[in-house]
Amino acid sequence: MAERALGTTLSIGADITPVTVAGLTSIGGLELTADTIDVTTLDSDGGYREFIAGFKDAGEVTLEGYLNSVAGKGQKELHDLYESGDEEDFAINFSEGSKWTFTGIVTGFGTSADLEDPLAFSATIKVTGQPTFTVAVIPLSVDPVTATFDKNEEGQNYKDIEIEIKPSGVTLTSVHNGENELTLDTDYTVTGLVVTLLKTYLETLGEGEVTITFTTNKGNVSATIVIEDTTGE
Repeated sequence: MAERALGTTLSIGADITPVTVAGLTSIGGLELTADTIDVTTLDSDGGYREFIAGFKDAGEVTLEGYLNSVAGKGQKELHDLYESGDEEDFAINFSEGSKWTFTGIVTGFGTSADLEDPLAFSATIKVTGQPTFTVAVIPLSVDPVTATFDKNEEGQNYKDIEIEIKPSGVTLTSVHNGENELTLDTDYTVTGLVVTLLKTYLETLGEGEVTITFTTNKGNVSATIVIEDTTGE
């Protein structure tokens, strides 16, 4: 599923409180490439050239945005790094939770002032060494977290309860009510990651809250089912 870029940030420093660069409208990169080394010989098969991998290059990160030269807003810090030539740690933090972390050298810094546009700035960071890409970890969850079953056959909640397990890509292995494992196709059914707790099972439970635990290859997650009986009300 596509995610919006809104909320993506670039931060400077690996300290507990890194500086986030303010006013950015664009973060370009990283673009990883690898050199190749020609190892073709006179007896290379089929007349095709042969190669082995050479050095890798993580490229550059290009920044564009609106000028904000106040200390602590990141742009002044980028200029200071350009002047010093020092290596620094950086992170690109994507809005969906993944991120790049890398060491870089600020190789360019510029500003512009156009009559019809806000004051702008740009910067370029050359990545040195190997960057690290950390994939977003989406926690297990269920929807809904709480549901109600009414034993009253005339009640609106006398029906099967559907619980969806998120995110996609996990594998359901079992369903438990406390220490008791539920039986597939007798107590519940599964379609994709939607577990349907059958009313024929739910009506055997006593009134009150019941915790249903879903065991997956990524861990456990639970939903609370409230059992009530409005018969005679």
